[in-house]
Amino acid sequence: MTAPDAIDADARRPLSGTGRIAKLAAPRSATILRRNRVLEAIGQKSRSSVCWVAAPAGYGKTTAVIDYLESVEAPHVWFRIDEGDQDIARFFQYLAQSLASPAVGNLPVFGVEYVEQPKEFARRFFRAYFARFEARHHSGPRRLARRRHARIPGGAFRDVP
Repeated sequence: MTAPDAIDADARRPLSGTGRIAKLAAPRSATILRRNRVLEAIGQKSRSSVCWVAAPAGYGKTTAVIDYLESVEAPHVWFRIDEGDQDIARFFQYLAQSLASPAVGNLPVFGVEYVEQPKEFARRFFRAYFARFEARHHSGPRRLARRRHARIPGGAFRDVP
């Protein structure tokens, strides 16, 4: 098994009792030391724009985001980005699965016709994706939590905003 195959197999690993794959489920922590300043900073930024949490490994980025999402009790999607996401079609396929809804079949599918037009596809996909997300959750802010698990070279994503 090659390294990318192993990463993809891990991403597709079912989590016991959840029916969800590991790639799309936020890690669970029994005890979280609440860091109010960090939560306030995330809250302020996420209200008006995209909030990017960056720090060296081991500083608690994932724990802080999990704590924030649990504290605001807002609908969200967790997506663990890894080396397997260099394949843009697979990336969009997993993202569609994150909605866990019958409406997923109505989302655009990245096919060969989009290879030369990734920006146009991304625009169509995210319009449809967030329309279904909002329909599923009816109201409230939308949040997409991404965890960058590994360094991802630009590849097909270089042209996607």
